[in-house]
Amino acid sequence: LARHCVRDPRVMAWAGMRSVQFRPNDAVRSSTNQLLRRMDGCDGLKTGYIRAAGYCITATAVRDGIRLITVVMGSSDRMVRFNLAENLLDAGFDQMTRYRVVAGGVALGNYVEVNNCEINQLRLVAKDDLWVTLPKENMAELELTAVYPEYLNAPIMAGTVVGEVRVTLDNRVVATTPLTVPEDLEAKGWYLVLANGEARWEGLHRDHAIQQ
Repeated sequence: LARHCVRDPRVMAWAGMRSVQFRPNDAVRSSTNQLLRRMDGCDGLKTGYIRAAGYCITATAVRDGIRLITVVMGSSDRMVRFNLAENLLDAGFDQMTRYRVVAGGVALGNYVEVNNCEINQLRLVAKDDLWVTLPKENMAELELTAVYPEYLNAPIMAGTVVGEVRVTLDNRVVATTPLTVPEDLEAKGWYLVLANGEARWEGLHRDHAIQQ
C-alpha cells in the first residue's frame, strides 16, 4: 500500500505536511509523524495506533534519488517507533545505491541488418536512461541483455520501438528500457511494416548478452 501511495503526488503532498490549519480560526495542528521534522529526506507517510497493534508507523524518505519505505508495527512506546523507523531507513540508505546501467541514446548490441533500404545495417539505441536501485553488494551480479530482431524491414521511422534492454538479478528482471531505431529507414520500394507507430519485430528474435 505504501509503494502505491508514494506514486501519487496528492498523497505525498498531504502526507508530507508538517503542520496544517483546517479553518482560518482553527489552531495550527502539527503532524503526528515526527520524522518529518527531524529526519533528512523524510516526506511521509502515516502513523497509527490501536491497542491490538500498538504504536505503528509507515515511513518513507528520499536521498540521492533513492526512495526507501519502512514499516514498524507493535511498538509499546510512541517514541520507540520513530527511533526504530529512523534507524532502519538510515541503515537502508547506507546499504543501497542507485546506478545508471545504460544511458539514453547509446547504441547497444550488434548491428542489425536492414532489408529494402539504402542503409544496410545499423545499431539500435536505448530510448531512456536505465537506472537500478539495489544493495551495493549485488552490483557485480547484474546482467545486461538486449532483445531485438536479427533484421528489420524498411520503412521504419526514427524512434520506433523494435526491442528491449533488460537488467536482471538472479534471473529476475529488475529494470527495462526500449530499444529504438536511431534514424528514418526509407524503403526502396513498397513494403508495409508499420502499425500504429510500432514496428513489427520481423525476423528471429534473440537475447543478446551485452558486455558491461
